[in-house]
Amino acid sequence: MTPTDIRNDITQAQEMMDDGLGKYLTDLLEKVGKFETDEDKAVITLVTEKGISTHILDLNDAEGNLKALSLRVLD
Repeated sequence: MTPTDIRNDITQAQEMMDDGLGKYLTDLLEKVGKFETDEDKAVITLVTEKGISTHILDLNDAEGNLKALSLRVLD
């Protein structure tokens, strides 16, 4: 999603008077803005039955962690 997409969703949430979703999307927009130009970071959103959470993933760390995990599987 682009920042424009998120802004549109914030507007829709406000029109539906969904304060929780509007607050979440506003926080998401802030996080996306911080890392928008950092190609080594990814903003990941997880949706579960318990709620929505946002995580910042450092792609360099993720690659190393995945390699370490795959080596354990091969052992």
